[in-house]
Amino acid sequence: MGENRPRGPRGGASGTREAIATAARAQFAEHGFQAPLRRIAEQAEVDARLIQHYFGSKRALFVAVVDLPLDPAHVVALLLAADRRDLGRRLAELLIGALADPERRAVIVAIVRAAASEELAATLVRQTITERVLLPVAQAIGSSDAELRAALLGSQFVGLAMA
Repeated sequence: MGENRPRGPRGGASGTREAIATAARAQFAEHGFQAPLRRIAEQAEVDARLIQHYFGSKRALFVAVVDLPLDPAHVVALLLAADRRDLGRRLAELLIGALADPERRAVIVAIVRAAASEELAATLVRQTITERVLLPVAQAIGSSDAELRAALLGSQFVGLAMA
């Protein structure tokens, strides 16, 4: 095992990085944050040390490859475009709409599976949603305690996705 596996970059640095990212997305989707780095390396057909070379750590790899299934800038603009009294309903509709789309649902399931399998992954997911979507919305509407409100909404967002 591994004797025929290439030991260096395949097709240049960007090809190797993308191969690792693709394998990591698949492994995180299947196994959550518990996905072994060696399995990711095997699927990418690279030496496991290249994961650390390109991404630094498992946490950094997870953050780099697990993208939100919604464009944060678009979501923020959409949420702020209409009556702010309906903001909560629109946010829930966005998440439910994302869950109804098979491609985006697959990403959400991968994120939720990772969050359910490891507290660090759950924290990373909440932080990403909070910092990239909810905090900008809370700040834009000028609410008091924007960071606290965004964090609370982030927990609700993850909880709704898990349900």
